[in-house]
Amino acid sequence: MSDGILVTQQNLDAIARQIYEPVDAVALLVGVAGRAPDSAAAIAAEARAGLMQLRRRVASLLDLVRAHHVLARHLQGRSLIRDIFQRLSLEVAALAADQEVDLRMVASDAAYVGDALALEIILRNLIINAICFSPGRRVLVGCRRCGADLDLRVIDSGPGFPAARAPTSFRPLSRDDETIDLGIQGLGIGLAVANAVARHAGLSISVRSFPGVGSTFSVRLPGATPDSMQG
Repeated sequence: MSDGILVTQQNLDAIARQIYEPVDAVALLVGVAGRAPDSAAAIAAEARAGLMQLRRRVASLLDLVRAHHVLARHLQGRSLIRDIFQRLSLEVAALAADQEVDLRMVASDAAYVGDALALEIILRNLIINAICFSPGRRVLVGCRRCGADLDLRVIDSGPGFPAARAPTSFRPLSRDDETIDLGIQGLGIGLAVANAVARHAGLSISVRSFPGVGSTFSVRLPGATPDSMQG
């Protein structure tokens, strides 16, 4: 596959191992619970955490499949940003609640002329990435006018990273030691999927990040006319 998503057998094997990991952990916890009923509450909490981890990883894998579908065709249409935001808000609500993230998505009546499914995949991955890096904090999703274009922004209040690390953040399976130390549990393919789909759709993703402050991922959308930007 082109555009930076490397769906090799080695990568698929690595993804499979990461998905099996929380499944095995939950199975082990259930076995322990049967032998130690007094600690059932603590074990149940650990089991729930394992299931949420599995949910995130399966969602990442499904988005990889969606990305393959998007890259195999090119559809154009007109979509309202507020409708896309509404669908995504419902999709990520459980994850935001689990991470105790104050997720705010500022609706807009602006319209995007292009591939709506591609845009949803891009934004979904950027939003999930922001939520996972901002537990107990705030994530803001909104848009701003830039002449005839629209700039969508996903702003988190996570740990941030040095500017020199920005280019490598879009590589697949690029979870580093710092990410693991922070307890971020994902497959490490979300940003790679978003970047590949953006390039296919003729869009670009930029990122600004500051250690200890947070990160802002921006997607520039051409084709939004003044008449479609009444929000």
